[in-house]
Amino acid sequence: MLASQGDEPDAGALDVLGSLCTAIVDRGMADTVGNARFARELCSKASAQRDPRLYSAHAGGTPTRQEMVTVLAWDIVAAHDELMEARRGGDAE
Repeated sequence: MLASQGDEPDAGALDVLGSLCTAIVDRGMADTVGNARFARELCSKASAQRDPRLYSAHAGGTPTRQEMVTVLAWDIVAAHDELMEARRGGDAE
C-alpha cells in the first residue's frame, strides 16, 4: 500500500509493519481494526508522520528525494500509536 502512495518503506519499517500486523491477527483484532481499512489508514498516517520528521531534521535545508519518499520504522510506530489512541478515544464515547 505504501508503494501505491509513492512511498518506500525502509527495512525497519517493513519489520515493524509486519510485526504490528501479526500482533493484530494474533490478538484476534482483525475485525476490530477493520482489516484493509486499518492498513490503508496506517500507511497514510505513516506518510504524514514523515513530513514533520523531515521538517525538523532539515530546518533551513531541503531533504533529498529519497528522504521525501522513505517511510521509517518510527513513522509506522507513530502512525500506529495515533490510530490506536483514536480508536480508544472512540470506544469511550
